[in-house]
Amino acid sequence: MLVFFELLLAQAWLRGLPVTNCGCFGSSSSNPLWSEFLLNVIWLAAVWVALRFGSRLSLDSILEKN
Repeated sequence: MLVFFELLLAQAWLRGLPVTNCGCFGSSSSNPLWSEFLLNVIWLAAVWVALRFGSRLSLDSILEKN
């Protein structure tokens, strides 16, 4: 779902649509589209690292080596 939302943000940003609020956290505060896009890319990268290297980065695997 986050990937789909990211695609929607990207197309709106590239088309130059005047979106002032993505509605993510209510109407009281808002980030620009490019900021939301970059934050979501960071989340997607963190999920990828956790899925790819999670077993090597776990505390159990670190303690088993010692």
